[in-house]
Amino acid sequence: MKNQRCFWITCTLLIAQLQVQMGIAQNTQTSTDSRLVRYEQYVYGLPTPNDSTPIVRRFNTYPSPTELIERTEQFQAGGWVPQGRSSSTYDDQQRLLLNTQEGYNAATKQYTPILRYQLFPKGANSLVDSSLSYNWNAIGNKWDLVQRIKGIYNNLGQLVETQSSAFIAGQVYQSKALYFYDAAKNNTKTETYDIQGGVSILNGFAVYTIENGKLANSTNYSVSPTKDTLPAGRLVNQYTSSGLVSKAESFFWDLTAQNWLLLAITENEYDANQRLSSRVFSFVQLNQKGRSDFFYTAKNDIAIDVNYRWNAATTSWKLESKGFYFYDQASSLQSAGSQARSLAISPNPSAGKIRLDLPINSSFQVFNTAGILISSGQMNQQNGEIDLSLFPAGLYWIRAREGTTNFVGRVIKQ
Repeated sequence: MKNQRCFWITCTLLIAQLQVQMGIAQNTQTSTDSRLVRYEQYVYGLPTPNDSTPIVRRFNTYPSPTELIERTEQFQAGGWVPQGRSSSTYDDQQRLLLNTQEGYNAATKQYTPILRYQLFPKGANSLVDSSLSYNWNAIGNKWDLVQRIKGIYNNLGQLVETQSSAFIAGQVYQSKALYFYDAAKNNTKTETYDIQGGVSILNGFAVYTIENGKLANSTNYSVSPTKDTLPAGRLVNQYTSSGLVSKAESFFWDLTAQNWLLLAITENEYDANQRLSSRVFSFVQLNQKGRSDFFYTAKNDIAIDVNYRWNAATTSWKLESKGFYFYDQASSLQSAGSQARSLAISPNPSAGKIRLDLPINSSFQVFNTAGILISSGQMNQQNGEIDLSLFPAGLYWIRAREGTTNFVGRVIKQ
């Protein structure tokens, strides 16, 4: 039973990691700075195969150039019911400073605080000095600090260490991560430690293989209290000739067989404009797979996503849901009809700092998958760097501009 539990924990972690790596998380911004104002999703097959039923919708409002409010509603019993609200605040450089998550209380018809995330920029660039996470204490009617992360940089501006403190039930749990780089400034290894009684205890590490500025594979290891090193998970990437991920395979380590077993595969297809047009995700161990097709506006914003599930009995794809995106074009970064170029980012994925292949003085913006702008700035050197180390793990979109030329790329923060 213990081995089975470990297997499923490993599967869950690897699936989550692979989904983030390949951009399974819903992206609401793709390659322009059009502002998303509404998203709607419909499911199919309920109650009959050809019926579509609304399930969720989200509204974005922008009270000021430095504020974004997202409201989410769910379709229940024939009507729309509020579910939650997210409020974000930025500084004048459009760097995320504060994000607050709230849930909707149907009884009081009010939003109730749940989580808060606060960032402190480092200087006038894209680096982050520290971050704080809070949970709402309904009894004390106050925010309780639950995690603090501090970044330490060397004289080259590279993140070399993050120090974390978690506050749980009156106890403080400390940990840290160390980051190592090669001569080309690629993050090639990350080590994680628990800190007990002031002593750092290695609990795991990850090794990244970078080829031509791109992540070829990564392997995670766990370290037991007896200092035994055990493989945990592995990701292997393949790329198109233009440098986009075409295939990613996820493996887990079978303790009994003492070898790597294929867990999942994600395969991407792109259109002539290098936009993601289709993605197939296969869970090999359960013989299940799904597919998502993507359609775009004339300005390269995602317009519709169509999602299918493979039906083994009929050997065909079954339509499950569709998502529709609506924008205003008030703050478009690029003029109508212009085409964004692919942006080279390395290492990708990365545990912290990334390098952008951009001309000097190019401007850039970093967005999370909710379309929230979290960082912006200007390149001050060839192959300039951006530090994402203090942001949550996940998929981020980077858009840049140099003169009249626009660039777009995606990066995975591990």
